[in-house]
Amino acid sequence: DADKQLPQAPPKTRTIYVQCGAKNGGDGTSIRPFNTLAAGLPDLLPGDTVIVGPGEYRERVTVSALALKDAPICIQSSARHAAIFKEGSLTLEDSANIYIDGSNFIASPDAITFGRDARHCVVRNCHLTSLEDKPCSTINVLGPSAQHNWIEDCTIEGNSIRTHDGIHLECQR
Repeated sequence: DADKQLPQAPPKTRTIYVQCGAKNGGDGTSIRPFNTLAAGLPDLLPGDTVIVGPGEYRERVTVSALALKDAPICIQSSARHAAIFKEGSLTLEDSANIYIDGSNFIASPDAITFGRDARHCVVRNCHLTSLEDKPCSTINVLGPSAQHNWIEDCTIEGNSIRTHDGIHLECQR
């Protein structure tokens, strides 16, 4: 909606750390990272960066956050394709200027979904893979309100059994 107000960028941005296998009760610092992505995403502010450590995450997470063009929220793998979402997903719902960078999705139907009100969001350098005995991996862009989203330098690796791998666009304006 055009009347939604984006928050002002905070004077100081944060880096939030997530590490698969970390102890419960982490606070998101590099010394005491959160052990799930869901724990690191609830209160994101413009300019925040979430560093997702290597490992396998089996989470279905919805991000709902508004950021500014000059202060996007970045969710990035600590090393390219080291954060593996196996049968997991990230949904950007009612979000603006969220960047997802460098993650690896394996057998993840709806691996990344730009929800109906996602706008100016970016997915880049991600790898999506299907397995023969598991569902396909896809990026979905739902319409008609999802707009001005960007998919860049992503690799989608299907197999001979699955026919729905890819990027699905619905009713875009």
